[in-house]
Amino acid sequence: MHVSNDTTVSVPISQQAVKQLQAAIAAVLQTFAAKQKAQRPQRWPMMEWRFKSSDDPQASAGSEVEFFEVYCNPNGFSSAFEARTLLTLRTQGGVKVSSEAKLSSLQADVENYLQQF
Repeated sequence: MHVSNDTTVSVPISQQAVKQLQAAIAAVLQTFAAKQKAQRPQRWPMMEWRFKSSDDPQASAGSEVEFFEVYCNPNGFSSAFEARTLLTLRTQGGVKVSSEAKLSSLQADVENYLQQF
C-alpha cells in the first residue's frame, strides 16, 4: 500500500482479511455518500478495521505482523476524495509504525491486491 507519494509498505495478511478491509472501506464510502446528501450536520460512524495475526487462521506462519489497523473519521473530512486514513502497523519484534494515507489510495491498493487472485 502507498502511504505517501514516495513511501510504500507491504503487509503480509491473508486474502480473507483484505476482503474484510475492502468491505470496511466500502462502508465508509457509503457513509461519505450519505453525508453528502444529508440536510443537517450530524456525527457519522468512524471506520476502525483491525487485523491481528493471532485471530487469522490463514496468516502465514512466522509472519512478523502482529497488528495492523486502519482508521478513518468521516467527520473530519468534507468528502471521500479528501479523506485520509491513519494506518498503524506493529510487528512481533516491537516495531510500531503509524502513518497517514489517502482513503482513495488505500482503496486502489486493496483492489489491486485482490485482482491478483
